[in-house]
Amino acid sequence: VPGTSLYYLERVMCSDGVPINYSSTYLLAELIPHFEQYLNTFCGLYRFLETKYHIQMTSATETLSASAANFVEAQLLNIPHQQARYEHRRYML
Repeated sequence: VPGTSLYYLERVMCSDGVPINYSSTYLLAELIPHFEQYLNTFCGLYRFLETKYHIQMTSATETLSASAANFVEAQLLNIPHQQARYEHRRYML
């Protein structure tokens, strides 16, 4: 909805120091007041939202597809530009 305030997060998950996943998340600002003061203070986003804001994810729609890494994704994941990767989209309800 135009004019709706959102937080936009980009996260890179690593395993043994190797980037393995890049994710981006949009969150409704009205549901998580003062969220910016907690950035970089938690590891698990969903657990944090449940603990701090009492928000429980009850359902989601997910899709998996194949795509080529764009420039930003390639840089963040340390892979060649246009390398095949899988894309996972989750829409929380």
